[in-house]
Amino acid sequence: MTKQKFVVRALVAAVAFGASCSDSFPTISTLAPTKEEFVATLTPDGEVPAVSGVNSVGISEITILDTNRIRIETRVSTIDSVTQSHIHVGSATVAGPVRVFLLSNVAAGRAPVPGTDKTLSVVDVTRATPVCGANGVPTPCFSGGWTLDSVFVNVRSGNAYVNVHTRKNPGGEIRGQIVPK
Repeated sequence: MTKQKFVVRALVAAVAFGASCSDSFPTISTLAPTKEEFVATLTPDGEVPAVSGVNSVGISEITILDTNRIRIETRVSTIDSVTQSHIHVGSATVAGPVRVFLLSNVAAGRAPVPGTDKTLSVVDVTRATPVCGANGVPTPCFSGGWTLDSVFVNVRSGNAYVNVHTRKNPGGEIRGQIVPK
């Protein structure tokens, strides 16, 4: 086969291949999962029972990035001596059990969290996130038999909330139900 015949055949094959492709096939970007966004507005009134005598507030933004990862960013204001933060399972009217540690209750290995108006934590929970050891270490970690799929199901169904605990209110100072953004 001469070089000229080879080039002609290659061009014919390229045109034929191009003609067989059409716009009816989805592009990679349309196959990518859509992010799902949720929010929890954290207030003392959200606690069960409600907490009085504090002006603390906060927000957690929960983003399901894909089928293998969820990001939780928690910011707080007018709060002091945060000791830990979690996702709990339960409706807005119950004090449910901890299922995901967002900020462990062990100060060793993390910076102290005094003061106000700050990002408390940004964590990615994945399929590789471990089961919690003692005191919620490492952070993040799952407890109570939860997995990433458990997080997806309970966040999407509105059966989960974020809670921030402080030295003054060890049972929780601010809390908010996770709802669609």
